[in-house]
Amino acid sequence: MRVMKRISARLRDARLKAGFAKASLACALNCIALVTPSFANDESKGSRPNIIWIMADDLGYGDLGCHGCKDIPTPHIDNMAMKGVKCSNFYAAAPVCTPSRASILSGRYSEAIGMTAVLMGRGGMASEVVTIAEVLKNSGYATGLIGKWHLGYGGESLPNAQGFDEFYGHRGGKIDFFKHTDDSQKVVGNPMGKHDFYENNKEIFPEGYSTALYTRRAIQFVESHRQQPFFLFVSYDAPHYARKGVLQAPQSHVSKFTKNKDKPTMRELYASMVNCLDDGIGELIACIDKNGMEANTFVMFVSDNGADPKHGGSNTPLSGGKWTTKEGGIRVPMIAKWPSRIPAGSTSTEIFHMIDLFPTMLSVAGISKPQQLTLDGCDVMECLMGKSTIAERPLFFGKNTIRKGKWKVVDSKLHDLEKDPGENHDLSAEYPEVLKELKSLGER
Repeated sequence: MRVMKRISARLRDARLKAGFAKASLACALNCIALVTPSFANDESKGSRPNIIWIMADDLGYGDLGCHGCKDIPTPHIDNMAMKGVKCSNFYAAAPVCTPSRASILSGRYSEAIGMTAVLMGRGGMASEVVTIAEVLKNSGYATGLIGKWHLGYGGESLPNAQGFDEFYGHRGGKIDFFKHTDDSQKVVGNPMGKHDFYENNKEIFPEGYSTALYTRRAIQFVESHRQQPFFLFVSYDAPHYARKGVLQAPQSHVSKFTKNKDKPTMRELYASMVNCLDDGIGELIACIDKNGMEANTFVMFVSDNGADPKHGGSNTPLSGGKWTTKEGGIRVPMIAKWPSRIPAGSTSTEIFHMIDLFPTMLSVAGISKPQQLTLDGCDVMECLMGKSTIAERPLFFGKNTIRKGKWKVVDSKLHDLEKDPGENHDLSAEYPEVLKELKSLGER
């Protein structure tokens, strides 16, 4: 009975606390029905596509070759763009880790589920929040999270209680890439902090650079589940710093980018981390191709928020960065590849948000939305395929930052992002009615 109650609670929507009736386990499961996606063709009817999300940590808009970067080779990510769609107006839910990760998994604005701040060694996402992993798992998908979690440190907030069959990685927001410790999780007498590496709920002590460890485990997951549909979330912690002011990469990569062999610059270390990340992604994609799964696998690459220029990243041509709701903090790289559906080498200028990925993945998997589940985003699969456009809507980044169409307001400053993506010109005095409208939306 206790197990049934716990599972039932996990399948409720967070907003039921505001007055909606609570859903039982049976009702929630009955709501999960398979449907034929509107974009399916005769050859693929009945086929369950695999879904892989690849997330970088603090990667800047200007740090990929396909976005114009000249000093960091990213051939494998660029190849994804050549084989899929590059989204030039994709928004993270927040300019920091925890709220974005909560939003992408729940399909909700982070404010709606109480996840607005960065977790620092304690706290976690409520068990009532329903994740995309839970819905896919209940529909027969094998589910795995490899890498960074940062949505809770214990109990019902851990990955295995949030819909993931398998977890391999760290619970906190960052780790030393070689020693796998987190100085945000304090340990008396040890400035490096608590050791933070787990397989499911068991602490483990693998040796090696975390990016390489995650890649190897992701390949193992694909190999072991290639006979069934799977959802794999590969949540790399690169190129996030290990500790403030400390970036780490294997020497084999550092040596490729360091001009002064005795002291690499922050940008050179950052480039080493991104290049190593790109190599890992290339290995994972090669595994998909080798197993003949490319045509039936949706792969998405995204960053959780913008780069921190103080730690080597670049958000060019956008202004601002991590911790800010300027474009450089929240507009992030996003590439989607699905050869049987998404046109190769395409670019979408549609305005997307992380909250859209949950309903879009339901569409990809051919699953109807559970009736009592609230989602804040919309299905954008037809847009990714270039067959449709998305209706103009407001997108929110806290109370003081709203984007609608070409307009964006940040702390009472108004910008036309089509003409001024760098947010250099405040137009609030010229268009007071637009400013008033957008600010009123933020008071919802």
